Amino acid sequence: MNPTKSEDVALAILNLVNDMDFNTGIKKLTQSLQGSTVPSTFKNSNYYSFLNIYNQDQITKIINELITKEYLKLFNIGMGYEIPIIKLTEKGFNAVKNKEPIMLDLPKIYMPQFAPANQIIESSIIDEFYEIRKKINELQIKEESLKERIKKTMLDNNIPKIVTDKINKGVNLEQAIDSLFGTKQIGEGIGMFGIMTKGVVTRAEGVKHGVAFALARFLHKEIYEK
Repeated sequence: MNPTKSEDVALAILNLVNDMDFNTGIKKLTQSLQGSTVPSTFKNSNYYSFLNIYNQDQITKIINELITKEYLKLFNIGMGYEIPIIKLTEKGFNAVKNKEPIMLDLPKIYMPQFAPANQIIESSIIDEFYEIRKKINELQIKEESLKERIKKTMLDNNIPKIVTDKINKGVNLEQAIDSLFGTKQIGEGIGMFGIMTKGVVTRAEGVKHGVAFALARFLHKEIYEK
């Protein structure tokens, strides 16, 4: 389906209204079609954000045109107050059933056409770009691996025996620390570094300084290689 084609736009709106098993007004319907923040029940629809090339005023105007053409109708519900709800008319139901093409006065949308990158940029530049991206990804993976190794080394040399005993019995570090200090999911907060140092060093700072110090052997190779 194409959001710039009148018949597709009309049937998308009518189908969305027809599929709803709950009441809604024009505002929520408009937000759903644009892909704005709405309840999750709308997001399960195949037509959620179908009209994201339009703004909300434009979508509301399209919906009102379907009301004027009597494919949709508004009626009020509530006792002592009125809430306008949008529903299909019999004409709208038949349009959905028969996939009737409906002509609408759609807003003019400028859709720029972009040439493929390989038609305007030298292939060598594109190849170099992807090679750099590949190296960056490899370095990021290596960085994470080094962080874990540093963290493990720091823990192996500084963690209390009572904690390592618990870990050797099958629990993870967070569970071991939680059982000792009566905390809950300490890893989501200040971490073991924080609780062991009473907040002087947080988990993030501990890893940060560990990684920073690990750079020493690369910055002073002549000393470490002796």
